[in-house]
Amino acid sequence: MENLWRGIKKLQFSGLVLLVSAFGLGETGFAAEKFPSEPVRIIVGFKVGGIVDVRVRTIQPFLQEAFGVTVVVENMEGSGGGIAANFVKKQKPDGYTLMAVQMPNATALRYTMGQKFDYVKDFKPVYEFSNKDNNFISVRADSPVKKIDDLVKLGKERKVTVALAGYGTNSHIVAAMFAHAVKPKQMVIIPCTSSTESMMQVVGGHVDFCVTSTGGAVFKMVEEGKVRGLAIASESRTQSMAQVPTFREQGYDIVLEGSYGIVAPAGIPAEIIKIIEKAFDQATRNEKFIEACNKQGVVSAQIGSEEFTKRTAYWQDLVAKISVQLKESMDKQ
Repeated sequence: MENLWRGIKKLQFSGLVLLVSAFGLGETGFAAEKFPSEPVRIIVGFKVGGIVDVRVRTIQPFLQEAFGVTVVVENMEGSGGGIAANFVKKQKPDGYTLMAVQMPNATALRYTMGQKFDYVKDFKPVYEFSNKDNNFISVRADSPVKKIDDLVKLGKERKVTVALAGYGTNSHIVAAMFAHAVKPKQMVIIPCTSSTESMMQVVGGHVDFCVTSTGGAVFKMVEEGKVRGLAIASESRTQSMAQVPTFREQGYDIVLEGSYGIVAPAGIPAEIIKIIEKAFDQATRNEKFIEACNKQGVVSAQIGSEEFTKRTAYWQDLVAKISVQLKESMDKQ
């Protein structure tokens, strides 16, 4: 009789396990089935109106539609994004708290702001939703520097000054890559608050050259002939600035196409990552989002977690190789 009762209990337990499996009620399966059932927060480590904030708020309504719940953009500025990163790192990896990042800018802050975050180990790269944010070197239209080789020659002869949008930015990384490649006598950075301000330093004759992004007011200054583009750090010439040759065309292996993505606290379940990827896939394919990206000088992208993780690791390695130039360009002010 006792053996019969044990057999019945075993069958009951087995049936319960099968029921749980069939309806996805395991720990991660249950979480994935429910996600998202409440608002999703995207933390931005920079001020409202900044470039990362603008990119996130551009996709926010389309992402909200894809998720079916409210998507809240929350700014937590300070320490070059460090306050936000430290906060998000400590959050529960349930998909409800995410962080927007600009790459490879975020990886450079280890050297320019003293941050110790590893964006592959401390976080999980989830999705890259926009990219091709290119930077280029330009000089004033009446400058005797006509091509990038002229600037290299000038840098060998004397100290050169460059305006760019702050330390640790993608424009700073491109400047450091340039210094790493050509080793000028001395390159002094004049930090500005934006690419537009950097360009005005060139137009005003206050610096030898500048490194800026290609969008907005900067593009207008090139169109109006106020500045001359010498080299762009993209894989190929861009449609908006077809007259500006790439670094590679001119014999310099300098390529950095900035991007914008989302990371989560380390340990986020794979099932939830798939749901987030699906929502971003839908949002980034929306024609209105694609159009908005084009107006901002970037393109919509569909790069999931696996590939975004590989790209983030690559950027971390690239920035580590030019870390000396990043630090030196700050120390020589």
